[in-house]
Amino acid sequence: MAARDGCGLLVGMLVSLALGGAVTAQSREVIEIVAERFAFTPSRIEVAQGDTVEIRIRSEDTDHGFHLVGRQNVIVPKRRHGEAVVMFDADEPGVYRFECSKLCGAGHNFMRGEIVVTPRADHDVAAAGQAKCAGPDTRGPLVEPRNDDG
Repeated sequence: MAARDGCGLLVGMLVSLALGGAVTAQSREVIEIVAERFAFTPSRIEVAQGDTVEIRIRSEDTDHGFHLVGRQNVIVPKRRHGEAVVMFDADEPGVYRFECSKLCGAGHNFMRGEIVVTPRADHDVAAAGQAKCAGPDTRGPLVEPRNDDG
């Protein structure tokens, strides 16, 4: 009976590959954003397609709003009164804009940002390149030592 269940799983995976392409692992990321007159920090977030992102927004001053254009709108409570949480499923590559939706002062219109969803393969290559560059520099000095002996 166990062999039969294994065959069913294998057939299901093959049908999934034939109909929809590759089976990819999804991950869940938690991103923290600070809202403060008159900016979101960070204002640009990059995630891989297929990821589920939990965005936690807290304010360092007054009440703000977090409007993920075309999707969701929440109120971000003022400092020391909690945080707002937004779930974002990065289903399709693209740029998804967010903005403050609660009038918070003269610079309110400047409170904007974006979530950039990249295809998983592109995201994985970029992450690997960053990891490769993050190690210690073992190439030696940038300038050859000077020999004063002549």
